[in-house]
Amino acid sequence: MKERGFSLLELVVVIGILGILTAVAIPSLAWRGERLRLDYEAARLATEVRYYRELIATIQPQHKEFPEVSKESTPTLGFDIHGYYLKIGNKISRNYKLPDDIRLFANRREVVFSSSGEANPMSFCLRQGNYQRYVIIDIAGRVRVSRVPPE
Repeated sequence: MKERGFSLLELVVVIGILGILTAVAIPSLAWRGERLRLDYEAARLATEVRYYRELIATIQPQHKEFPEVSKESTPTLGFDIHGYYLKIGNKISRNYKLPDDIRLFANRREVVFSSSGEANPMSFCLRQGNYQRYVIIDIAGRVRVSRVPPE
């Protein structure tokens, strides 16, 4: 009579092979998780810059009957190596701190949009170890995330 099932040796060999594959795959997955977190932070920063652009467009209307907005109450998007914030007047309305292992660098100290949405071109670099993501603002005010530095 023929028995069905696996022998103990077959089970040990299969479990050993699975263990080796797992040991090889886990560091690779951890590395990808860190890159995904960097991608998330870059996308979040790009979203905040887009929000700021829309805020400027609504707070500084182009119609001549609207009064001018004073410089003190104009929103500003500020940032440092550890995070960024949106400040209206002297009050910080949004504040975001980056994770400890991600740093933020920029080629300017402030983001400037006109009420029509145009911008002074600038770029942010989010750096995590050897990996980098760039948030780029072009002259038309478009915001994008890239893996390569701006030209």
